[in-house]
Amino acid sequence: KIGKILCKKSEEYYFYCFTRNMVSTERKYKLQAYPLIAMGAVFPFVFMLMTIDFTNGVSWIQQVKESKVYFYYYFTSLCLGQCLASAIRSENAKASWIYKMFPMTSTQFIYKGFLKAMFVKYMVPLMLYQSILMVAIWGALVIPYMLVININSFVLFMIYYKTVENQLPFTKGYSETGEKNVGPTMIACLMIFVIGGVHFAICSFVPYGNEIVGVVGLIAGILQ
Repeated sequence: KIGKILCKKSEEYYFYCFTRNMVSTERKYKLQAYPLIAMGAVFPFVFMLMTIDFTNGVSWIQQVKESKVYFYYYFTSLCLGQCLASAIRSENAKASWIYKMFPMTSTQFIYKGFLKAMFVKYMVPLMLYQSILMVAIWGALVIPYMLVININSFVLFMIYYKTVENQLPFTKGYSETGEKNVGPTMIACLMIFVIGGVHFAICSFVPYGNEIVGVVGLIAGILQ
């Protein structure tokens, strides 16, 4: 039901369902993805604790509330981005022949269906889990920041996968030799850090900065 709401075209919905099935049944993929998801769920809070000075006499919860360490949530986006990068491989490269069955002038339906499926499968549960913890610390004021971070992350994932990775999901076998994707991985890290830094700077110095970044992110997502 969620897929039908998110996917405007039937082709897009087909690849949404296909992706959900692949990531749920591929054993090797899950062995790669689940540790990354665990890191994305835990490490932002580890970084948060590392910023606390337990010797200055101010309670740790007060220090956290007065900071903007919730921007460490971009680290979660980085881990999710690596999950996406791992999804070009399949145990049997099953997707290669399926794509040929759908002659399309553009691969946008494949990418959009794939990304939306990954968003629902991994990003939404992580977003809810971390949002609950962050709301417990900062209150409801942190929710708009979390929403904008997730919008920016989704747009970055789409841009990255369509321009940098430049390969369709589940089309390469694990036994295939090839480059280690160090370059694309570094580019993905740089993209996340840059947009996170820009978001933080705008929110720190520009009135309604988070709203501005959110609108820009939505426009970029629509144009994709």
